[in-house]
Amino acid sequence: MAVYLRFIILALRSLKSYWRQSLAAIVSVVAGFTAFVLFEGYLQNIYTVYKDFNTHIEMYGDLIIEKKGAFDLEGRAEPWDYALAEEEQKKIEYVFEKLSPQIEAFSRFLQITGSLDTSSSTSNFQGLAYDINAAATIRGPWKWDTYWGYPMQESKAPESQMILGLRLAQRIECLPDKIPNLEKYSIDLLKRPQYRPFLCENEEFQISAMTESGQINALDLSVSGILDRGFIDSDSRYVVLSLPTAQKLFNTKKITYYSLKLKPHANRKLFIEEFNDLIQNNQTKKSSETLSNNSPIQIIPWEDHFFGTLYQQTLSLLNVIRNFLITIIVFIGSMSVFNTLVKLVKERTAEIGMLRSLGFIPRQIRGLFFLESLFLSWAGCLIGSVISLILSLIINRLEITYPSGQFSTEVELLITISPTSYLYGFLLMTIISVLACGLAIRKPTKENISTLLIHT
Repeated sequence: MAVYLRFIILALRSLKSYWRQSLAAIVSVVAGFTAFVLFEGYLQNIYTVYKDFNTHIEMYGDLIIEKKGAFDLEGRAEPWDYALAEEEQKKIEYVFEKLSPQIEAFSRFLQITGSLDTSSSTSNFQGLAYDINAAATIRGPWKWDTYWGYPMQESKAPESQMILGLRLAQRIECLPDKIPNLEKYSIDLLKRPQYRPFLCENEEFQISAMTESGQINALDLSVSGILDRGFIDSDSRYVVLSLPTAQKLFNTKKITYYSLKLKPHANRKLFIEEFNDLIQNNQTKKSSETLSNNSPIQIIPWEDHFFGTLYQQTLSLLNVIRNFLITIIVFIGSMSVFNTLVKLVKERTAEIGMLRSLGFIPRQIRGLFFLESLFLSWAGCLIGSVISLILSLIINRLEITYPSGQFSTEVELLITISPTSYLYGFLLMTIISVLACGLAIRKPTKENISTLLIHT
C-alpha cells in the first residue's frame, strides 16, 4: 500500500512540475467532455419532445385498444366496419373497471371526416372527437391544447363548439395571426395556460358529414379555440369535436379506438396480458356471451401501432445522426488528448531515461504515466461537469426556440441534465485519456536508457 501511495504522490508532483502541459491536457478533456454531455443532453431532450408529443399532445397515452385491423389498409378504407360497437365498448370498460388500480385515465376516440362550410367557401376536414375531460387528463402538462381561445374542457358549451387547426382557421377567416407578439411560439407554450383572443368572420359555421347509412347530417357550431396541430399538412384540415357532438353528427354510438394512460407503477406488459385474459373470458352484467372471434379486440403499445410508425422512423434517423456525431466528437476529443499527451511525454523523455537509470522498470513508468492521465482526465471531467451544468441551466432559462423539420411549430431548445450522460462522459474521457497515454508512452519505455538521457 505504501508503494502505491508513493506512486500517487510522485504522479501528483509530476503534474505540478509540468503544470502548463497538464493544463493543456485538462483543457482537451474539458472540451471533449463538455461537447459530449451537451450534445447528449440535447438529443435526450429531442427524444423526450417526440415521445411527449405522441403520448400527451396526440393523446396516445400508453396503450391503444381497437378492433384488430382497424388501421390496416382495409380498416382505413372501411372505418365503420372496424369501429367498436356499443356492446364491445361495454366489455372493454368492464375490463377497465377490473384493472382500475393500474389505470390513470382512458378516453374514447372517434375519427371524423366531413366538410366545413361558410357563406363563401367549403373546406374538407379530418379530425378527432373524444371524451374531453378524460383526454385532458391524458394530455397531462399539455392539458391546455389551444394557442388561441379555450380548449374543449374549458368551454362553456362544448356540445355546440369545435376546435380548428390553425391553417384551416385562417382559410375560413378566423385570424389569430393578427394578434401581436405571437409570431414565434413553440409546443412548450401549451404548458402555460393562457386565453389569447382571436377573431372569426362568422360566429357559427356549418359542418356536415355522411353517416354510416349514407345519410348527410349537419350541425351549426362556433369556434372555441384554435390549435397548431404540429404538422403542416394535417393542420390545414384538422377539427376537434366532443364525442357526444360527433356521435350526434354521425348518428352513431360507435368509436374508433380507446387510448389508455397507465399509472406510473403499472407494468405495460403485464397489463396487456391481464387485459387479454379478461377480455376473452369477460361476461358483461347484461350478457353471458363471450367476445366473438370475428370481432377481436386488440391492445397494443402506441409505439408499435400504426400511430407510432413516424415516431419509430424518426427515432431510427435520430439514432443514426447521434451515433455519427458522437463518433466525430469522440474522434476529435481523442486526437486532441492524444496530441497533448504525446507532446507531454516527448518533453519528459529525459525524465523517463533518468527513472530508468534509477531502477524503474518500463511497467512502473507506464503505471506512473497512467496515474497522471487518470488524474488529468478526472480533473478535466470535474471541471467539464461544472461548465456543462452551468451552460445547461443558462440555455434552459433563455427560452430559445428553433424551427423543427417535422413540426410546424417551433421547438424550445433545452438541454436535459442527466446523471447518466455525465457518467458516460466521465467513463468515455477516462478511457480515451488512458488509451492515449498508453500509445504515447509505449515507444519511450522501449528505447535504450542512453538514448533517452541524451534526448533534448
